[in-house]
Amino acid sequence: MKRQWKFLGYDHATVCVTNIEGVVNFYVETMGAVVVYRNPDTNPLGKSSMVLYGLALDNTLLAIAQGIDREEIAHPTRFVERHGYHAYQHIAIRVDNIDAFITAMQSKGVQFLSPLYERTDPFGKVKQIFALPFDPFINPEAAPFYEYVERPPDWSLKKLVARTRRGLQPDIFSDTAAEKLFDAIQHAGYDRPVGSFFGDNFFAAEELSLGS
Repeated sequence: MKRQWKFLGYDHATVCVTNIEGVVNFYVETMGAVVVYRNPDTNPLGKSSMVLYGLALDNTLLAIAQGIDREEIAHPTRFVERHGYHAYQHIAIRVDNIDAFITAMQSKGVQFLSPLYERTDPFGKVKQIFALPFDPFINPEAAPFYEYVERPPDWSLKKLVARTRRGLQPDIFSDTAAEKLFDAIQHAGYDRPVGSFFGDNFFAAEELSLGS
């Protein structure tokens, strides 16, 4: 049966840091990055939050996050504590027909951390979903994972940069979406059992294989 979806390539990576302004300045001044998004507080009424930047480095989109710890420790803070400074929290893969992709993956036991989020940016409808981390023994808020994104056909990083330079907000990651996605990761370890992207039976089968 012909596949109803396909991968279109890398979309972006997200790294976690503790002095975000210094890191952003480094990328801008040293590597010529263009800031295409900034949210100083993605979850302003929450117990924790994060600062989030989107940087365009020619044809590469990089997101940088720093935790804002209030009543609880934010997941970017935990990620740095566990994995080190400027560690890659997740890689986002662009997908054509993400709905068909999700249905196909779930039928094969792949597990997702979040629901599918939809929003509209200046180019059209954007859909995003986070998968569960790979390691079932690490709390999801502190483990690396995949994100999958479907963007409008007219979207391009070059066009985002052009909008930014004209003083237009490209809205690559709307404030509402940022809050929802922050919350999905932040409370993954509290609201659901720890699991794995690979599915419930993967590690059991692996242990059986190693033991034989």
